[in-house]
Amino acid sequence: PLASIQTAIDIVISGTAGSLTKDQNNFLAKAQESVGRLNRLITDILDLTKMESGRAQLNLQFNDLNKVINEVVEIQGSVAKKGGLYLKASLDPSLPKIPFDTDKINQVLYNFINNAVKFTEKGGIIVVSKNNTEQNHIEVCIRDTGPGIKQEDIPKLFQKFQQLGDPAKRTAGTGLGLAICKEIIAQHSGKVWVESQLGHGSGFYFTLPIEERRK
Repeated sequence: PLASIQTAIDIVISGTAGSLTKDQNNFLAKAQESVGRLNRLITDILDLTKMESGRAQLNLQFNDLNKVINEVVEIQGSVAKKGGLYLKASLDPSLPKIPFDTDKINQVLYNFINNAVKFTEKGGIIVVSKNNTEQNHIEVCIRDTGPGIKQEDIPKLFQKFQQLGDPAKRTAGTGLGLAICKEIIAQHSGKVWVESQLGHGSGFYFTLPIEERRK
C-alpha cells in the first residue's frame, strides 16, 4: 500500500495529472515526507524483528574493516562539511582481516556517524579503530564534540523507540536505529556501549571478534 501511495503522490507532484497550485505542492510535499518516514519505520521494525527472531542471516566474509570505515567516512564527510564539522578517521594499521557482514557493519557505521553529525554543532567527529588482539577483538569508536548525554539517559539509548533530548530539537527518526545497531553487533558476537559526559561529547563504541566465536 505504501508503494502505491508513494507512486500516486510522485505522479501528481510531477504534474502528469495536471498543474498544481503552490499550496497543493506544499501539502503533497508534506505527505511525501510522511510516507517516506512511515516506510523507514516499517522497514526498521521488520529488520529488527527478523534479527531478534534469529531469522536474519549474516553474510560473513573476511574483510578489511579499516577500508570499510574509510569508505563511510569519505561519503559522510560531505554531510559533515555542510554543517561546518570535520569528520576524520584515525585507524590502527595493524588490524587483521576479520569475518563480518560488510552491509550490516556499514549500517552501524552510518547510523553512529549520522547521529554524531546531527547532534554536533561545533567541532566534529573522529572514527578510531584499535587492534585488541589479547581480547580477541577489534574496537571501533565514533567520538563527537557534541553536547554529551546525561548519565541517567545512557541506559535508554539502545532501547526501542527511544529519542532523547529536547523534544523540540529531535530529528524525524524512528527511534530504532541504535537498537538495530546493537542487535547487528550482537549477531556478530560483539559488544556495543557509550561513554559520555554532559557538555563534553560522546563516544559510541563497538567490538567485532577477530576470530569467529559463534557456534
